[in-house]
Order: sequence, then C-alpha cells, then structure tokens
Amino acid sequence: MEWVDLFHLVTNKIAVTVLIVLVGFIIGRIVGRLIFRILHELEIDNLVKKANSSVEQSISQVFEYVIYVITVCIALDNLGILAYVLIISVAVVVFVIILSALLGFKDFIPNFLCGLWLRKKNSMYKNNYVSLGNVKGKVVSKGLVGIKIQTKSKDIISIPNLTILKKKWK
Repeated sequence: MEWVDLFHLVTNKIAVTVLIVLVGFIIGRIVGRLIFRILHELEIDNLVKKANSSVEQSISQVFEYVIYVITVCIALDNLGILAYVLIISVAVVVFVIILSALLGFKDFIPNFLCGLWLRKKNSMYKNNYVSLGNVKGKVVSKGLVGIKIQTKSKDIISIPNLTILKKKWK
C-alpha cells in the first residue's frame, strides 16, 4: 500500500469521526431541549416543589450527556481505540476512588486511635462542661472519632479527638 492510499484512509477515518461527533452532539442538544420542553409542559418543577434546582433542566441534561458519551464511544470505536480508552478510563476511576478512600482514612485513623485512648483514660464525661480553646460548653456525645459540645447558644460543635489531645482543655 502506498503512502498516498494510507493518507487517504487516515483522512477518511478522521473525517468520518469528526462527522460522527458533530452529528451526535447536535442530536444530543436537540434531544436535551426536546425533553426539557416536554417536561416543562408537564410542569414537573411544579410537582417537585422541594427541589432547589430545576428538575426539568437536570433530567434533560442527563439525557443530553448520555447521548454525548454514546457519540464519543462511537467515534472512538470508528478510530479503533475504544477499548484502550475504556481501559484507561476505568483505571483512572479506580485510582481516584482508592486515592479518595486513602485520603479519607488519613484523618479517620488518628482520630479513632485518640478516641480509644480517651475512652481508656475516661477523662471526658457526657454532660460535663468543658473548655477547649475558645469553645466552651457541655459534652453532648462522645464517640470514637470526636466529641460533640453544645454551647450556651445551643450550637452543637463537633471536635475531632486529635484536636482534643493537641489542645489544652478543662
């Protein structure tokens, strides 16, 4: 196969892919607006009054984005790289989930260990008045990761166990 034939093959694939993406995004936009109008005519927002945002807008955007994702998948399949992109996407999602879990445990484990130590020491009792830094109030509950203090103004403040050990309290 000559380089000219290869060039035509590649440019044709790219042109078809661009056309697929354009048509898919146009269809997605049209379907999103159509669904929004249908939901608006059905007065869905009036039926769901407790929602802070527009339910009609949210549902129509979900349909629109689903069509966008399907379009991108079709375009990637046309280029022959869909499997690679999906594998990389799944790997990135798994990595982000694992990283989020590790960062979440970063604060949990020290607070949990301090909570065990504070329980063993039994130094802070429920309904005792304590002063921790500029927070003063009554201990409402004592858990393994923190305590809850009710101030004079009836505000409930959560304080992590690690903070209790680091600061002086009375």
